[in-house]
Amino acid sequence: MKTSAYHPTNEVYPIAALICAILVAAVLGGAGVLALRHQISTSARHTQEMQRSIDEVERRLNYLDTKIAKVNQPAYLRHRAAELGMVMEPPGRHQVVRLRERRMDEGAIAAREDGGVRRERAEPFMQTFDLAVMEPLRRLD
Repeated sequence: MKTSAYHPTNEVYPIAALICAILVAAVLGGAGVLALRHQISTSARHTQEMQRSIDEVERRLNYLDTKIAKVNQPAYLRHRAAELGMVMEPPGRHQVVRLRERRMDEGAIAAREDGGVRRERAEPFMQTFDLAVMEPLRRLD
């Protein structure tokens, strides 16, 4: 029976390979951490820039809102009309249009001229919007 002699070089290679593997893992882990930190700082910078941009837009929006509110005040309108030489007076009877409330069964379904059936919305806002904006387009059809 042959016994193999103990040589210290038999255990050196696996230990050296394990140390190399640990070093490679540590280097790759460190590089990963650096890459993540760089990405986090880039994202933070981008977020700060976007926040500044949002703040600037909000400031401009608030400024415009105050200007719009000022311009729509009746006192300002009277003053501006007087500056331009315009006369403000209440609207005449022919200028006021009153909308009556529609019942669901009345006009909920309107027949088209070509025989088809068209459903109309019954919400008051949509009806007034349709009447104010879309009615001239319907007449063209």
